[in-house]
Amino acid sequence: MILVDTGVGPAGGGESLPERQGWLPGKLERLGATPDTVFLTHVHVDHVGWNHLFEGVQFVAHRESIALAEERGRPLPGAVAVEGEAELATGVVAFDTPGHLPGHMSVRVGNELVVLGDVAVHPAQLVRPGLVYIFDADAERSAATRGHVLAEYGDRVLACGHFPGSGFGRLVDGIWTPLSL
Repeated sequence: MILVDTGVGPAGGGESLPERQGWLPGKLERLGATPDTVFLTHVHVDHVGWNHLFEGVQFVAHRESIALAEERGRPLPGAVAVEGEAELATGVVAFDTPGHLPGHMSVRVGNELVVLGDVAVHPAQLVRPGLVYIFDADAERSAATRGHVLAEYGDRVLACGHFPGSGFGRLVDGIWTPLSL
């Protein structure tokens, strides 16, 4: 089992999405889910908040993300560094999606699903890929990446962690259409 990102951490852990803090452990427990691998799309605080819960689990991230985590005092000891395209399991492939943060990656699951990480943080960015997000390290590159990802994978189910609702949806006639889960 692969967990993609560990999300916003414990309640009281900061001002980043306080209404969503504390959710991950309970959700995993209700599902009976115990990941063998944690793949990090990038190392912004809202994607690594529960890393400490997974001691002994194999972490995988882009080599630049691992270096950035170390630089920020949140090291990922023993993490496996990947870049380019990296098969995490049969049919599960991480791939570079640069621009948001050094080492940002997304994940293809078979031919149906793409986990975007922070390639897009608002549905409007899927309609207008050039829209800038203030926290993109390289806004121009991020916009180019969004355009490429949409051209390549826009017909699949997309998982977008910052979108309202489940964060899963499709582009239908160029409009974001959320899926109910």
